[in-house]
Amino acid sequence: MKESSMCSSTLFRGEDSGVKTKSFEAYARRRRDRMTSEERAVLDSLNAAYGMAYAVHSARMKRGMTQAELSRRSGVTQADISRIERALIVPKLPTIARLLEALDARLVIELDGDTEAGRSKQKHRKR
Repeated sequence: MKESSMCSSTLFRGEDSGVKTKSFEAYARRRRDRMTSEERAVLDSLNAAYGMAYAVHSARMKRGMTQAELSRRSGVTQADISRIERALIVPKLPTIARLLEALDARLVIELDGDTEAGRSKQKHRKR
């Protein structure tokens, strides 16, 4: 099997005992649908933490900054920056504001379904 085709599909054991090949997205969606509301809340919280971690780390790396330099510019301790980048903590809004200023970045908030593709799909459904 080619490496590229392994990335687009995952092999897993289905509940009906046979081995099936499905896309990871389909598997994740099915798995999420079976979660309780409490489990979905935990998953959403983890996704938010990892999203913030990725955003801070990638913005810092894009600018060629070390954690120590970001700490100096933002006033956020290097230890906290490390925790944020490892998704161990989610910073509060004042900390996010200091990081944004130090990174010369802006905050963009996107709600589920608030993308151009999402709006386009909604328009087509209304017709």
